[in-house]
Amino acid sequence: IIAASLCISAAFSFKAAKYEIAGTISATDGEIIKLTYTYQGKDISDSTSVKNGQFLLQGALPESLLCTLSNSVNQQIKIFIMPNAKVKVSGTIDKFFDLALEGATENDLYQSFKSKSLNLSGDYRKSLLKAGGSLKDVNNPQMLVYRKRVDSLTRDFVENNKKSVVASLALIDSYLNNSDRKLAESAYALLSEQGKNTFYAKRIKTFIDTEVNLQAGNSAPGFTLKSIDGKIVKLSDYRGKYVLLDFWASWCPPCRAEHPLLKKLQQKYQKDIEVVSISMDASTTAWMMPPD
Repeated sequence: IIAASLCISAAFSFKAAKYEIAGTISATDGEIIKLTYTYQGKDISDSTSVKNGQFLLQGALPESLLCTLSNSVNQQIKIFIMPNAKVKVSGTIDKFFDLALEGATENDLYQSFKSKSLNLSGDYRKSLLKAGGSLKDVNNPQMLVYRKRVDSLTRDFVENNKKSVVASLALIDSYLNNSDRKLAESAYALLSEQGKNTFYAKRIKTFIDTEVNLQAGNSAPGFTLKSIDGKIVKLSDYRGKYVLLDFWASWCPPCRAEHPLLKKLQQKYQKDIEVVSISMDASTTAWMMPPD
């Protein structure tokens, strides 16, 4: 089985702009504070240390991005940072996940959407429990009501923030994880041209286009990826053979549980079929751990 990281990227013309995160925090000197984000398939990080209850992170972002701020024991918070932003954080190191933020207006907007989305999820679980349903049944009546409510929330949010990059994050949260291509396409159309010209909006567009191309009967789109041993792998390398493409992720237990079965399948039909496993992890580190 070949494992590779599927990273679909495009050429962006954004000019990097500086950001600053200044922190006032109750922590011992030397405590490490780290900022990380993923952009065009690359994991990028920066770090600093606390001194006299203060820390300062300065760097440059290619565009507005959702970043992770973490401490040495990997307590973390998500911060949506705009280029040229000056963000202030304050709190205690033992409650790092509850830091107060100032100067991250787009982050506040995104978190307001996340809060409403989580409330809908909580309502769904309560209604499912009351009806005696199962989370494994994705077609239960409560799920259908829940998906309609999520779609309504997302469309309203995008409609009211069509120029904002966080509107695209809302689309990703609501549709990509559920592979709702038609709903994603409809909501994506609500974005302004400015809203479509962002890293996250282009992820949405790639998802929509890929889903269209992957309809039954169409040829699978080509790809060029790096295998776990560093070799370049192309789908065209297998032309003329039957190929089973297995898309998995390190955070998906059922995906990993399938790999022993896929190995047996490959061994049994090795002359007739090729099994190619492709990791959907955004982080290279995650998919470098071989599937079971």
